[in-house]
Amino acid sequence: MITRRKALTLVTASLAASTSLAGFASAQFLGPFSDRHRDRERERERDRERSRAREAERAREAALNRDRERARQEVQRIVATLDPWKTSPAPVNAHYEATIALINFFARLGPFETSNSIPRADFLDMISRIGDINLKVNTVLETRKLSDQTIRRTLSAMVKSDKTTQSDIRINKITEVLNPYFLGQGFYSYEHSRLHHGSLTQLAREVLDLNYDLSQWGPDAFYTSARGYAIYQFVTNCVRQNLFSPNTARAYALKVAAESHSYFGIKTAELNVAQVDPTRLRPRPAAARFEVEQKLIDGGYGAGFPRDIYLGTDVPNFDQPGRSSRGERNRESIREIGCPAGQVANYYGRLVGDFEKSFTLAPANPIDKVCATEINDKNLPAINGLMMNRFKDFAPKGFQNADAYRNMLEDIKNTLNQHIRNITRARQNEENANRDPTAQEAEIEKRELLFEFRGIHDMAWGIREILSSM
Repeated sequence: MITRRKALTLVTASLAASTSLAGFASAQFLGPFSDRHRDRERERERDRERSRAREAERAREAALNRDRERARQEVQRIVATLDPWKTSPAPVNAHYEATIALINFFARLGPFETSNSIPRADFLDMISRIGDINLKVNTVLETRKLSDQTIRRTLSAMVKSDKTTQSDIRINKITEVLNPYFLGQGFYSYEHSRLHHGSLTQLAREVLDLNYDLSQWGPDAFYTSARGYAIYQFVTNCVRQNLFSPNTARAYALKVAAESHSYFGIKTAELNVAQVDPTRLRPRPAAARFEVEQKLIDGGYGAGFPRDIYLGTDVPNFDQPGRSSRGERNRESIREIGCPAGQVANYYGRLVGDFEKSFTLAPANPIDKVCATEINDKNLPAINGLMMNRFKDFAPKGFQNADAYRNMLEDIKNTLNQHIRNITRARQNEENANRDPTAQEAEIEKRELLFEFRGIHDMAWGIREILSSM
């Protein structure tokens, strides 16, 4: 007889058996379908990741395209602003050509900074542009213009020429190192030239420093700092390493261009607004030297050129020292100096005159002989190369007589007067060359200067703008 409790136990056992059978069937028949489901989920996730990466790449490319488009429009704006100077006569045309070459070079630097490989045609184009901007900037430095008369140079022509040559050598070396590095279908590889990375970065830094030094030639030499930065940035983009922050290099080039832009703006205002006579802008070094030398000689700076001069000292000595047959010194060979024993003869000279009237020997007692126990007992100044190298041969001398010292004083006087005549003649020649022009000549010169000032002012603006937009 099956009781109620036994029936419930049988039902529970039956349900447990059916559940185990269902789990076994599921494991045997549904397991493979579950693994394929997980694989499909993983594949879908990878697809979603790839899709997100493609979207990010498209967004990045779109942003780059927008930046390139803005840069292209900015370059077009700058070039269009400078376009009126395109047909200007020399020397402003040389400045225009150098400015446009630099602007176009800077416009091409963007792709080199963002690409991991560079097509051969683009690379060769940039190499040729380096040679182009180098030639045109050098042309600007060597081209003479009317405004050179108004610009004070802080570098000598020799130093400028030397630094230009050194820069050219390094720029040529950079192009020689970069040219051979192409791979496969004509792509420049950064990895392929790693052996030369150190030398390239060092050469680029030296080009940067040399061109920054050349920018000290004058306010019209701002092209050199832009050239140095352009080449340095190009090499940095290629080798992906640097010895100096490119941003700092660009900031300095921008500073030089901005200062030049301001300088020529002020010069233009001086001529155009204040109506300044252009001849007053010319430096007059001979007149400035005349004023300084006059004060040096007449006493405007200190005591001036000495009128009472210590010439030298004569001491007793043997003219032809010898010994007698007994070995004693021959006393008769002692040269007399006209002073008591134990004293020397000091000789002093006296000049009279000034810068304007020239110098002469004192009419009474131009040579003074003094017997004393010490040399230069009056403590008067000696020439000893005083003021200029012309007097280097007039140092105090010994073993001379009064006539020899008089001749020495005469030579000092003649040398000093000749020096004054040379300074006066140089000032007169400068005044003749810078004579006051006629009204017509002054107007013509003013127009030419204004043309050059405005042209270089606009070129500095163009370099400043392209550097600001990078």
